[in-house]
Parts: sequence; C-alpha cells; structure tokens
Amino acid sequence: MKHIVWTLLLLYVGSTEVLAQCTEVPKAMLEQQNGLDALLISDYQVRLKEGTIKRPVRVRRIEVDLEANIKYRFTLYQPDSLSQEAVLQLYDHSELLATSYDRVAGTDLGQFEFVSEEDVTLQMVMSSKAGKRICATALFSMVLEDTTTVFDSRIGSLDEMPREVLYIGIDNPIKVAASGVSGGYLEVSVSDGEVNGAQGDYVVRVTKPGVVFVKVTSYERDGTLHEESVTPFIVQSIPDPVVNINGVTGGNITLFQLSSVRQPQLTLIPGLHKEGYEMVEFAFSRLVNSTQLYPSRGDQLSERQKQFLQGLQEGEEFYLRNVVIRTPGGELRDLPAVRFKVN
Repeated sequence: MKHIVWTLLLLYVGSTEVLAQCTEVPKAMLEQQNGLDALLISDYQVRLKEGTIKRPVRVRRIEVDLEANIKYRFTLYQPDSLSQEAVLQLYDHSELLATSYDRVAGTDLGQFEFVSEEDVTLQMVMSSKAGKRICATALFSMVLEDTTTVFDSRIGSLDEMPREVLYIGIDNPIKVAASGVSGGYLEVSVSDGEVNGAQGDYVVRVTKPGVVFVKVTSYERDGTLHEESVTPFIVQSIPDPVVNINGVTGGNITLFQLSSVRQPQLTLIPGLHKEGYEMVEFAFSRLVNSTQLYPSRGDQLSERQKQFLQGLQEGEEFYLRNVVIRTPGGELRDLPAVRFKVN
C-alpha cells in the first residue's frame, strides 16, 4: 500500500530576544531545565551590566500573557560559568506575585509557578541580587498536568509537542501541499481560530495562547475522502518590537545619523511585518531617570526634540524612553528605555 506523505509548512520565525547578547543556549538544555511536565512557550535571554552609583540595580521587564485557570511555570537558567546572581520575579505592575529567590532564607528556588483567576498580562522582571553583571535566560511555560484540556489526544507524548509558532492578532501565512493527489481538492481548518485561503496558500488567525491544531483533509475528484492530517502549533503573543533611530537600536550613533532623524522606528523580528503598530508617545532625556524630558505625542519629533538632538555633541549620552506603542490588536505596551552615545 502506498503511503501518502503530507507536508505542512509554516512561514515563521522562532522567538528571538533582540537585545540579548549572551551565548545562545541549546533548546534541548532549556527544555531539560524547564522540566518534562511543562510545555516551553517562550525563552528570553537577558544580559544586564553591573550596576553603578547612579543606577545600582539594573532590571529587564518582559510582558507575558496568562490565560485564566492555567498553571504557568517560570524558570531561571544561568550558565554554570557565572555566579548565581540572577533573580526572576513576576509582577502585576508594582505588586510582587512570585520570585525565584527567597531573600529571607537566602535560597535560590530556581523556578516558581503561578495561576491567574482571569486572563491577564503580567511582567517578568529579571534583576541581580547585588547589582552584579548577569547573563541568564527566563523560561515561560505551561504545566501540562493542569492544562490537559488545552491539548488533543492526537498528541501522544512530549516528543510530539509542536515547535512551530502562530502569533496572536496577526495573519500567519502557511503553505499546505499534498503528494499523491491530483484533480481533487483540500479543506483546511483550525481548532481554535480562523483560516482563509486556497490552492495551498492560507492565512491563520488565532486569539489566545496555548496549542491549536490545523487539520488538512484531501478529497478525490468525485468527493470521496482521500487522506487527513492534523498538525499542532504553539500560539503565543508577538514579541515586542525594538525601537531604533535610523536603524540604530542603542549604543553608538553618529551626528550624521542624528541630523536626518524625523521619527523613531520600530523593528520586529525577521519575518513579521510592522504594519498595524503605532507609536503613541516617546521622550528624550540626558539621564535615564531624569525628570527633564523632551516628550512627543505620536510618532513625529517635536520642535523641542529636534533642538535637543541638534544640540548634542560627540561623547554625550542620551536616552530614548517612555516609549508607548499600540499593537495591531489595540493593546498599549511600554518599551524599555534605550541608551545612545554620540560619536
């Protein structure tokens, strides 16, 4: 009997933490650290510089979307070559919900779990215990023992869990091709979302994190069933874009590059389009925590901002901060401050 081989391809890019410069950790090692009873949704590699007198403790905030009544696990991975200085915490704005480090007992827990009673966006915060330099990875996952209703009986083991990603709130293009079929037609459906398209090119839209199943069914010319295939996909939020000035995402920038600035830009991970993102407001300052700001509403430079940039000299530093964007889904998000040095 001849077997029909199905190929289901997703045009996607795995999550990438653009600002991180740490050595990449193999996925298998992260999954082992995460635990075999949990599905790794996203990993965020973070490097923080050593603190200074003006800024003794540096932090990195990462927003994560949690679905109601699902147990999520937050795991901290640190290379053995570095001291265990990193701390991973979960916040609801200013309220601390959970932490990987018990300061009273002086104990590193390594990971913690959290269940929300409602759909919510929280903040993972990475910092160091004493303002020291750190290089670590934060893992965000779902605990399978408490989320079995999310998954389908067609997944028989953890080895069969999906690795491809669909992003919430945007069109996710997929290509479907089947061998051994001619003259018939295909039907494509998704278990929790919408799918549109024809002749092998389809677009899938999803609305909440978890796992969905794309079902492809082929029929003969006379309408009889030929073959059926089901493929799982992880669903997660789009990674935050990175703000930049003339393509510079921080660090050294020349006077020439500054002279032609009209507005900050947003850069997404390769493969995603920035259409639908809107810059709501942003500001410049000489110090990251300075109260003397040069703000602007919208995505264009104000006259004060233009004068500020024109007055900068070689060797001076400044910050692009208080950046608020609106996502394609209408959500407002704060982006981290970015430091520049004129050279």
